[in-house]
Amino acid sequence: MQNLHTGLVLLSALALASSGTEAAAFSTTQSQQYLLIGNGPVNDSTGQFTNKGVGNAVDVSNFELGANQKAVPSPSDPTLAGNVPPLPAGIAPVGVGIFGNGNLAITHPDGTFTLSNVDVYADLGIDCAQAAGGCDDDSSSSFFNPPGNPIPMNGVTGNVDFAALLDELTDARTEISALAQTGTLDTSGNGGKITSDTSVTLGPGLNVIDILTGGNDFSLENANLVVDGPPGAVAIFRVNDDANFKISNGNILVGDGGIGLNSVLFVSLKPDNATHFDFSNTVLNGVAFWDLGTLGSEISVDNGQGCTQFIGDKIGLQNVRVGRCAFTVSACPSGPGQDADGDGVGDACDNCPFAANADQGDVGGVGAGSDPDGVGDVCQCGDVSGDGRVTIGDAVIVQRSLLTPPTAVQTQPDLCDVNGSGTCSISDVAVLQRSLLVPPTATIRQECAPALP
Repeated sequence: MQNLHTGLVLLSALALASSGTEAAAFSTTQSQQYLLIGNGPVNDSTGQFTNKGVGNAVDVSNFELGANQKAVPSPSDPTLAGNVPPLPAGIAPVGVGIFGNGNLAITHPDGTFTLSNVDVYADLGIDCAQAAGGCDDDSSSSFFNPPGNPIPMNGVTGNVDFAALLDELTDARTEISALAQTGTLDTSGNGGKITSDTSVTLGPGLNVIDILTGGNDFSLENANLVVDGPPGAVAIFRVNDDANFKISNGNILVGDGGIGLNSVLFVSLKPDNATHFDFSNTVLNGVAFWDLGTLGSEISVDNGQGCTQFIGDKIGLQNVRVGRCAFTVSACPSGPGQDADGDGVGDACDNCPFAANADQGDVGGVGAGSDPDGVGDVCQCGDVSGDGRVTIGDAVIVQRSLLTPPTAVQTQPDLCDVNGSGTCSISDVAVLQRSLLVPPTATIRQECAPALP
């Protein structure tokens, strides 16, 4: 597999001086609730749309939204096995089953949807700006959380106020356009095409990657594109305004290096009403696609499977089984000054902000059998045995380790100090013992070395 540092792909060193702030500059609180968000009207020649509308904002035929009940790649319905390349090693697993996250939003007061032979597994269902009865345009053989519950008699909510969602998308359009580039995916030397398995390895924090095509459409053909990175890494790929994005027998997948399934976004801001994302035969996992051009453009997928999110004026899907992997802006930015231990988890969410622990392990707290207490194992003061909990066994180990000669060894001696003295002494034994009484008569001070800056 070709890596970003050689040949086709070039990703420059990250300019992260302001990346944490930029990553939080727009919210996804509303948009992350939905698998599909269709923003276009049926017929509107005024306002933000310069065309006469997009028809149905969402038009889906066959098979599942909010579920993927076929092996990956699917041998039939849709037939992807043999049409897409084999999935490579080193990727996050593609989920199989019923996920219940296939929510739809039809945000325009004149927007409609049509479903044909589609099962929608969802908690919210289909939310519409107009009345529920007017939002459906002749759906057939489709069901909400089957068995039973035919659509539109079930699963459709009308007169939903989408002001907050639309404000989010407006802010996202502005902020994404203004973000400073941190790297490029340069396909101009190959006519805008990726035709062999390629990987993009992200740095920590926000990666803003411009796709360069030399004036051609951006195409993924008969190949896998894998996007990987450490925990906390986020990628926004911007498709240039002179290009549409096409997939023919190709897959886009996140890797297994720690990056989340909600951290990769491909976005088009192209100012026309063309089909900006046009995919045929594809497995998508952990990647979202937003078409924010506002001029009546389209997202089209024929034969697709996996976990994704689509936002656009018009969304047309045929023969799909997809769950929701919505792009989510982290509430815990991890840029410079926001991730003291450099583990990719921002300080605001890090359970050990001064001791690197990308896995955020938290077995328990104080007491045998205690539940996780929000303090990570690597900075749990008093846990000298290193088992994730502070127990009477730790008190015994400390006491015996202080004998001359010692008869026990502390596995994690830097966690011994529980009274804030800066040293490990018999006083710490007393605090440990008393903190484990019922009720406790002393409190462990979370001031051992790994818990301090």
